[in-house]
Amino acid sequence: ASAISESRSGITTTNNGASAGAGLLGFWDPAANAYRMVINSSGNVGIGTTSPTDKMDVAGAVGITTTATAPTNGIYSPAANSVAVATNGSTAVTVNSSGQVGVGTASPNDKLDVNGAVKVAGTGSEGCTTATMGQMRFNPTY
Repeated sequence: ASAISESRSGITTTNNGASAGAGLLGFWDPAANAYRMVINSSGNVGIGTTSPTDKMDVAGAVGITTTATAPTNGIYSPAANSVAVATNGSTAVTVNSSGQVGVGTASPNDKLDVNGAVKVAGTGSEGCTTATMGQMRFNPTY
């Protein structure tokens, strides 16, 4: 039996029996007659689903509030209408509202704006200099 009796008006638990949803801690919405969020017996959290298969499983769109502080590792919105991926506390990739992608830059000015060397294929890379800026170079020996 569950430690908290099942309720249909808010936070609920289900028993450990063989019924669907057994071992579930859920947030029940009686107006919608549905769970809004659950934690299953594996510790997986589901939002919009009662069968989460990952540590966080969201069925539907996820909104991100603008914040100037990059997470240690994760996704955030550093400015209005943009999204970024941070690793080790630094922004690694940014996508702005124009669909421009910045790698190594938080302010991309082109469809793909890379600050640093680009490796297209193979095992080597070639840096950008003022003589080669704006060119795509390919070395077939890679």
